[in-house]
Amino acid sequence: MNHARCYVSAAKADNKIFCIGGYDGNSRLNSVECFDEDTNEWSLVQSMNHARSDATSVSFENKIWIIGGFTGEQVLDSTEIYDPTNDTWADGPRLNMPRSGLKAAVLNNKIHAIGGFDGNQRLKSVETLDLLAPHLGWTISSELNTPRSNFGVTVINKSILVAGGFNGEGVICETEIFSPETNSWSLGQDMNKAKSALSLVTVTGMPNRKDYLIHRQPVSP
Repeated sequence: MNHARCYVSAAKADNKIFCIGGYDGNSRLNSVECFDEDTNEWSLVQSMNHARSDATSVSFENKIWIIGGFTGEQVLDSTEIYDPTNDTWADGPRLNMPRSGLKAAVLNNKIHAIGGFDGNQRLKSVETLDLLAPHLGWTISSELNTPRSNFGVTVINKSILVAGGFNGEGVICETEIFSPETNSWSLGQDMNKAKSALSLVTVTGMPNRKDYLIHRQPVSP
């Protein structure tokens, strides 16, 4: 890439991957670059209005939302929206509380902003934004069972899965699943190892998926 980045956010729009903000080892960044698979090249695009690392990003209808994050001094409640068609950023509705190390997912035309760190404690609270009526702002939704930041998230089987992260005392292996039908979080199967600062991705259509599964042997009584 053009800049070294950690604690960076990424999302796909306009058939390109956008890497947004982050930390270069010295300062938080507002710069943004995109990867074009056809040319195998990274190029800089319009910078965000606000520098941030430890944010989260999602895409919806070919626009990218970046949510929350950390300036190096302050945890943010701000959001921004990127339109790749005209290469511009616009400020979006603010969260109800500042969050860094949060994650977000889009499900049923809503952004779910999950957990994170507010500058004092890890959060189990969740906020949702109706993307069909974003002017109504963020609303508080059903809470996680376990507070966590820096975890992984993905959408699978019309549900949201979160895994791992840091709960304020240690790295955890617990997972949770959000069902929009019941509007609640339920505990899932623990990971084999505790992990923080991880990423999740849903892969479909793998004919050899069984090659990647590890089956636990039953424990003898």
